[in-house]
Amino acid sequence: MMTHMQIQWKPMVFLLWTLILSGFSVNSEADIVRGRILQSSRMGNGAPESPVLSVKLEDLWLISLEDEQDLLKGVEIFIETPKEAQTYRGTYAFYLFGKLSPSPVLSSPSLPQSYEGTLLYFKPFVYERKLYVQIPLQTRTSFSLAPDTVILDKPVEKGMFPLLFTFLPIMKGIPELALKAEFKVQVRPLFKDLGKVRFLIKSPKGPVPIEKTRIFHNDQALQLKEESLNMEPGLKNFRIEIDGFPPFQTTVALEKGKVVTVEATFVKKEVTVHINAPLGTHVFVDGKPIPLSQGEFTLEPGEHTFSFRLGDYQVSKRFYMEQGKSYGVSLYLDILINED
Repeated sequence: MMTHMQIQWKPMVFLLWTLILSGFSVNSEADIVRGRILQSSRMGNGAPESPVLSVKLEDLWLISLEDEQDLLKGVEIFIETPKEAQTYRGTYAFYLFGKLSPSPVLSSPSLPQSYEGTLLYFKPFVYERKLYVQIPLQTRTSFSLAPDTVILDKPVEKGMFPLLFTFLPIMKGIPELALKAEFKVQVRPLFKDLGKVRFLIKSPKGPVPIEKTRIFHNDQALQLKEESLNMEPGLKNFRIEIDGFPPFQTTVALEKGKVVTVEATFVKKEVTVHINAPLGTHVFVDGKPIPLSQGEFTLEPGEHTFSFRLGDYQVSKRFYMEQGKSYGVSLYLDILINED
């Protein structure tokens, strides 16, 4: 009878060990993880790669999401195993947890804490010297399997964040040398093949709503309802127009996963005018009286009509005035003497 039971159990144990060694996603509601939060990475639009750090057993690494992360398709954890992982194969495993309680907080110095969470992924190290663990956020369709790479079977929803990962020994009683092993780790954002252009438009009266602007990309009008636009990477030429101002033009280099802000400040470069005329002259600009005592005054660029009246003498002339320039407008009365 005992012999029969042993024969029945061997295939099951072999199958279970095969699954463990291959690494697999799990879904548990009552897992406990305890350790010291060594590092925190915030993943979002334009997020940088983390530094490569040495992580000891039971050290925790926190991964959270920024509010703005629509350019992010996933997160990659790069792991370089220590030499002890080759010496003591099957001794260590990688653990990834989500839906944590209480919410982890990185403090300095961080003290060991216990968290309850869902075990999302687990993989022992057997022959791996390097490992890339990729965590999809919305879909796996844009992910392709590469050497030394594992991709979680299901995308991790936002509600699962923040995440914690750590390295733990699988068995008890491992040598002291193995307990002191350190893994080299780096956390990297995985971006969609898109960048974001954000428009910040101002006039002398303050910010200009996007619906009151006309924005062109390569002379093609853009119909924008928001102040930002996701586009493929590359050089982008923009022209921005608002009523009453000269157009603003710029070229920006848009990178994958990055956010570029186009700041267009529209300033009316008014015309400065100074009137020179004899005392007693009545001066009018576009039909409005201008006191001679006013000295310099400003006008908007464009055409303006200047009228002078001195006694019975009256003269008018129309000028086109360019923005940013200064003009002196003078009335001269000459005495003409002809010899009879």
